[in-house]
Amino acid sequence: MAGLPTVPRGSTEGLPSVSETLGHRHGGVGDPRGKIELAEQYGKSLGVAVDKALAGKLQPVCGCLSVVYEVVELPVVDPPTKKELEERRGQGNKYHQRLTERLLARLEKEGSIPATVPCPIQVVRFGEDLSIVAIAGEVVIDYALRLKEEFAGERLWVASYSNSVPAYIPSERVLKEGGYEGGTAMVYFGIHGPFLPGVEDRVVGAVRRLMDRCR
Repeated sequence: MAGLPTVPRGSTEGLPSVSETLGHRHGGVGDPRGKIELAEQYGKSLGVAVDKALAGKLQPVCGCLSVVYEVVELPVVDPPTKKELEERRGQGNKYHQRLTERLLARLEKEGSIPATVPCPIQVVRFGEDLSIVAIAGEVVIDYALRLKEEFAGERLWVASYSNSVPAYIPSERVLKEGGYEGGTAMVYFGIHGPFLPGVEDRVVGAVRRLMDRCR
């Protein structure tokens, strides 16, 4: 593509592997948001991986295109009352204080705080050749594992960050474990608390409905 820098096929000398690139949060080579040089290095490393994949044996995708879409509402814990929010003012770190003010403003404007989080889900199917399951939010790996098991025998590609990023979307296992992905990260998305149990089945149920509509 004109105007874009390229790396010769197979030229990986001095570049981190893709696993190192994607594993920077777990002891890899660094956070690319910190330095331009790291971002460029990671881009080149990923580009080499793409070239390597394209040079291998590829399988054609020729099936008839079908696209379906649904927004599933995922319930969260009961929202705090206005009195509770007013008592929290000035408490916690800047993110919790920002959330408190945001929720109070929403109460003032809309009269209530939503008890569900909308999660768009889309299936793009190419006949029997490939199905892409696109789920909103930062979806944990359990969804890919479960969906590939439930639709065994199909070429399934599960993608997150699709159409919207409302929050982390935990599986039932992660929700029970708690922690960052299981609930505490919700503050950064402007949501007052974690999802209620059953979130995984609601997401997977929506995927099943969409896959059936595509057949």
